[in-house]
Amino acid sequence: VKDQIAQEKFGKNFEECDSMERIQVGGTKGGMTRRDQMGTEGYKEMGHQGGEARKEQMAEEHGGDASAGYAEMGHEGGSKGGEARKEQMAEEHGGDASAGYAEMGHEGGSKGGEARKE
Repeated sequence: VKDQIAQEKFGKNFEECDSMERIQVGGTKGGMTRRDQMGTEGYKEMGHQGGEARKEQMAEEHGGDASAGYAEMGHEGGSKGGEARKEQMAEEHGGDASAGYAEMGHEGGSKGGEARKE
């Protein structure tokens, strides 16, 4: 199972993975085991409880208004995520993020969902 997960996530055998990749493989394997133990309904309920806990936390952080917290997170998260991806694209393409986006657009158009599976 470890080799299969490593192959899917990183395109290599578990033994070839570095320490951080091995930790990720272990987390995936552990999550799968826990899902199997709890069953589909149990796993859904755990996710629901986590969502409720986060909603309460957001409300506390924003004066009782969880929706304000989610709105802020969506606005900031979108721009922060975009900037992070832009920086990553620039690193991958010798400082030229636009080349990365152009390549992604070309590959995305020709390969569909397979373009960014790395």
